[in-house]
Amino acid sequence: RAHWRCIDEGCGALFSDLDFTPTSEEELELPCTPHEPGEMEQEDIHFATCVEGGYMEDAIYCQECGEELERDTTSIPPIGHTAGEAEREFEQKATCNEMGWYDEVVYCTACEEELSRRTVSEPCTDHTPSEVVILNVVEPTTTTPGSHDELIYCTVCFEELSWKHVEDPVADELYYVAEGEGGSWTMGSDEPLRVVFKRNENDEKTFELFSGVRVDDKVVDTHLYDAKPGSVVVSVSPDYLQTLSVGAHTLTGVFQDGTAAAKFTVAAAPEPEPTPTPTPDPTPTPEPTPTPMPTPTPDPTPTPTPEPTPTPEPTPEATPATTTVTTLTAPAQVTVPTQRATALPKTADPTMGTPLGAVLTLLATLGTGCLAAALADRKKHE
Repeated sequence: RAHWRCIDEGCGALFSDLDFTPTSEEELELPCTPHEPGEMEQEDIHFATCVEGGYMEDAIYCQECGEELERDTTSIPPIGHTAGEAEREFEQKATCNEMGWYDEVVYCTACEEELSRRTVSEPCTDHTPSEVVILNVVEPTTTTPGSHDELIYCTVCFEELSWKHVEDPVADELYYVAEGEGGSWTMGSDEPLRVVFKRNENDEKTFELFSGVRVDDKVVDTHLYDAKPGSVVVSVSPDYLQTLSVGAHTLTGVFQDGTAAAKFTVAAAPEPEPTPTPTPDPTPTPEPTPTPMPTPTPDPTPTPTPEPTPTPEPTPEATPATTTVTTLTAPAQVTVPTQRATALPKTADPTMGTPLGAVLTLLATLGTGCLAAALADRKKHE
């Protein structure tokens, strides 16, 4: 508040007005204004986890002096685990003779803590059967039946799954095709067609009793096929097969006491792949030959016209004072002093060759000043 202070040395008394009303510093102090609270602010946030709680503190400050006016603490409970999908661990695959197992485990997707684990068993798988294996074969004959055993086993554990003994009936034919039935040969091939014939009884006599080959009931010459023992192995030459038509045919093995026939097919030669015609590279168009620029014709050097050599004036001779030449205005009228005129020859100088010599002689006598008169005189004589 407004006040006055005594300035006397050692006084310093305080007055509240000019009437010298005494006062004190306590009375002069103004009371504080109320705080201006601001908006609530969040501070010190500690987030909760799966197993631990969190907290959050809210505070309000005075907008004028910044003093903290209020603070509240709010607790946050644990959020709990979040179970993920079950996963397989330590898996042992089951086989056809051993059970399998694995651990089924569930983890929390937030903290990855293991939430559960259990062991799950798997039953044995089925056997994987093999193809039928033929064993213990006894070939039938035309008088006695044959037999064989059929075995099936597991391809994983090799356990025998089945075993069956089969009786084969008496053979209808004494000879049969052991290999090559339903074969095929392609036109253009250089490989022979191979067929094996066997005998149902006493097979060791098969080659001994062999007598020839027929194709489609036509006898094949012996040089067009080859027969070897091992029962009978017949190899028909490609040269002969090339003469057959495309399609189905029958090859018959002929024996002294029977026959056996094998069906085979002659296939057409595959069509050759077309050879790509190479595309010729385009002939490059030659660049046009540049037309040479015409050579400029030099201007003819003008031949300088020689200046006429001035005829030297003759050495002046002693001329009588009365000698004068008067040029008249009338053409070809020249007055010559009698003395000089009588001295001129009437005919041309034989050393000059033409009347012009007379003119030049005159010029030499009279001087260059008389050129016009001399020319006029020459014209008159001509």
